[in-house]
Amino acid sequence: MGYTFYGYRRPDGRYGSRNLVAIIPSVICANDVGQAIQRQVQGTVGLYHHQGCCQLPSDLKRVTDTLISLGRNPNVAACLVVSLGCEGTDTARLVAELEATGKPVRWVGIQKSGGDLPRHPSRHRCCAGAGHGGFQRPA
Repeated sequence: MGYTFYGYRRPDGRYGSRNLVAIIPSVICANDVGQAIQRQVQGTVGLYHHQGCCQLPSDLKRVTDTLISLGRNPNVAACLVVSLGCEGTDTARLVAELEATGKPVRWVGIQKSGGDLPRHPSRHRCCAGAGHGGFQRPA
């Protein structure tokens, strides 16, 4: 008796049993936008965390390495990296290393796009005093 595995072969040769799009915020401040995207798009999974800002370089490297590892998971078919634009996480390396897997990868820059979801300014205490002025909103 033979067994059949109905899975998904990835470009790197690994197999996954799921075919999900991972939404990967590069910093805690991008979680709200990532969650809003996830609520509107079926087949997505959010990989939320509380890191990426106001950390030591060695900690930021570990965060970047961890996010890369999560995106490389064979159950992930594609990645959407949601970036604030001022975080300490190495977003360029994150995107480049995920693209190297052969999976489709897209990057969304919140500040570059003109802001985030409307929120009360006090919600963004994680950005206060970080030297970047918090979120940039259109005038």
